[in-house]
Amino acid sequence: MYILDTDYLGILQSQNDPVFLRLWEKIIKQDFHNFFITIISFHEQIAGWFSYLNKAKSIKEVVKGYLMFQGI
Repeated sequence: MYILDTDYLGILQSQNDPVFLRLWEKIIKQDFHNFFITIISFHEQIAGWFSYLNKAKSIKEVVKGYLMFQGI
C-alpha cells in the first residue's frame, strides 16, 4: 500500500516537476489499486482549487479551475 501526500499529488497533476518522471516510473511498476490518498490531501486539493477559482480573473482561469475539480 502506498499513500500519496498532497505534494506528490501536485507533482503528478502538473507533470512538469523534474521529479515527475522518476515518480511516474516507480508508480507504473506497481498495481494502481495499491495507491491511496488521505482525506486531508483531498481536502487540501479542494481548498486550493476553491481559492484558485475565487481569485480567477478570466474565463480561461475559471475553466482551468473547474477542469481541475473534474480531475480531482
